[in-house]
Amino acid sequence: MTFGLIHVSLLGIAGVITMCAWAIVPTALRLRFDSLSGAWFVHQLNNIWGYIVVVAFGLG
Repeated sequence: MTFGLIHVSLLGIAGVITMCAWAIVPTALRLRFDSLSGAWFVHQLNNIWGYIVVVAFGLG
């Protein structure tokens, strides 16, 4: 619950809806390949984008 509330305060409702829609990608990878590896990899790419690239270039 707290994790979700943090995202609402940072991203707003539209950001949370977008994040929920994006969650379809790792879920589809998990179901398609019966492994968490693909979902983990996509999640890591998202974290790299969110925490390193966006912050480094001041896009956030």
